Amino acid sequence: MYKPNVDIMGYMRGAHKEGELICEGFVFTQPGGRKTDRGDPIHGWNDTAAVRCARCGERDDMHLYLGDVNEEFEKMEKEKRERMAKAAALRAAAAAPPAAKPPAPSPQQHEVWLLDDSSDPLSVASAAKRAPASTSAPAVAPVSGAWGGAAALSSEDFKAEVERMVRKSLAPAAPAPTELAEKLATMEAQLAAATAKLQQAGLA
Repeated sequence: MYKPNVDIMGYMRGAHKEGELICEGFVFTQPGGRKTDRGDPIHGWNDTAAVRCARCGERDDMHLYLGDVNEEFEKMEKEKRERMAKAAALRAAAAAPPAAKPPAPSPQQHEVWLLDDSSDPLSVASAAKRAPASTSAPAVAPVSGAWGGAAALSSEDFKAEVERMVRKSLAPAAPAPTELAEKLATMEAQLAAATAKLQQAGLA
């Protein structure tokens, strides 16, 4: 990026430090293309005139410093890279196939919050429990248990039956009426014998 007011070091220069009357603005001297007093050509890489202003002949550092052209160049390059990246992204977006549109929700999905007997999982599970057993299943005859009822009892009925059986087994057995009468007769006979012995001994 060539600018006429940029010196050989890449610094932009303005007017002379001592005023515009000496030089109103730095102008870069192109090196080479000249000849010495003896007529020898001066090549660009060894032309010391490149450090002097082509307008006033003073050194480049005698002119006001306006900025670094390298920083400006880097800024321009950065903006250029950003523009190129944005353009590439736009081209890629234009080349990409359009995104698939999601299908419209069905009435069941749209009103999923409205539950009925067919969509409520609790209702479905309860209906499955209430469904009659398959006729192909073999019939099972009820088996009488120790308590004389059917074998298939609920947990509460089973618990109550067990408690009743335990209380019955712990209760003392009541003597039969015939046994009680026999015991009373034996006791009366023993009492009568003891009374007779006392009378014979003269104690009664």
